[in-house]
Amino acid sequence: MISIAWSGNIEPEIKKDISLKTLVGRGSGESLQMAFRGEGFVLIQPYEEVYFHTQA
Repeated sequence: MISIAWSGNIEPEIKKDISLKTLVGRGSGESLQMAFRGEGFVLIQPYEEVYFHTQA
């Protein structure tokens, strides 16, 4: 899961890109995006899956 935080002067907005290209697999793969308007800052902490291997 990605964590997102922003300062109080920024307005978040969800943008959708649903088109024929998206439906047939020719789009960018990002059909939902989050946009921010205003002055301030946005912090994004990406999630990275880590696999642990046990040695026998």
